[in-house]
Amino acid sequence: MGLLTAWRLVTDSLKQLKADRTVTAAAAAATVRERQKEAAAATANGLAPTAPPSPDFPLPPSPMNMDLSFAEDLYKEKNRGDFECVETDYDPRKHWQELRQQAEKSSDQDIAALIACPVIRDAQGRAEWQGLPFELVKELRKNVMDYGLGSPYVQSLLNTVFFNYELPPYDIKQISMLICSPTQKVMFDAHWRTACEMAAVTNLERPDGDPLRGAGIPQLMGEAPVQTPQLQARLNPAILQQSRQLAYQALLKLLIQGRLLNHLSL
Repeated sequence: MGLLTAWRLVTDSLKQLKADRTVTAAAAAATVRERQKEAAAATANGLAPTAPPSPDFPLPPSPMNMDLSFAEDLYKEKNRGDFECVETDYDPRKHWQELRQQAEKSSDQDIAALIACPVIRDAQGRAEWQGLPFELVKELRKNVMDYGLGSPYVQSLLNTVFFNYELPPYDIKQISMLICSPTQKVMFDAHWRTACEMAAVTNLERPDGDPLRGAGIPQLMGEAPVQTPQLQARLNPAILQQSRQLAYQALLKLLIQGRLLNHLSL
C-alpha cells in the first residue's frame, strides 16, 4: 500500500508540472487571440493598429531566434554583448579519455562516462576547464548508492560540489545522472526547467549592464546553441551561478519529496 501511495505521489507531481505548463501555454494563446480580435475590430472601425513604442535600450535576442552564428561568435570573441566568454585551449575529449582510463584502472567503469569537468578561474578571471577530483565523484556516487540522496553526508558532498566548483549546465546534467534514479532524474529535470523558465522571464526585464540580462533556457540549461561544455565555460560567471543555484534548488525539492515518500511508505 505504501509503494502504491509513493508511486501515486510521483505521478501526481509530474501531472501537476504538465498541467502548469498547459495552463501557461493556454494563457499565452488566449492573449494572442484577444490581441488579434482587438486589431480586427480596430481595422473594421477604420483605425489602423499601431505598434508599441520602441524601448530606449536594445532588447536581448530571443532564445527561440538564436542560430548557430551565436555559438560561432562565442569562439571568436572574448566578449559579446551580455555573455562574457574567455579563450581556452582545453581539450575536453582528451581529458575525458584520461578520466575513463583512471576509472577503468580502479574498476569503476560505471561512472567513467559520467565524470564532470567544472570551470576553474585564475586570478585574472580566465576560465580553465578542470575535472572534478575523481575521488570526490567516486565518493559521491558510492554514498548515494549506499545511503540515499537524502543522507546528511551526501548533502554535504553536494554542497561541496555545487558551491566550490563553477559547474556549467553540461556538468550539472551529468552529476544528476550520477546520483539520481531514473524517476528522480525525470523529476529533477522538470523542477530545474520550471525554475529556469521563470528565471528567464525575469532576466528579460533586467537593466542594461546586468550580466543576467537576456539569459534564457539555452544559457541556463545548456541547450542549443550553447549545448557544448566549451561554449558554456565562456558564459558570464553570473549566468553559471544562477544555473547552478536553480539546479541545487531542484535537488532540494527532490530531497523534500524523498522524505515525504519515505514517511508514506512506513
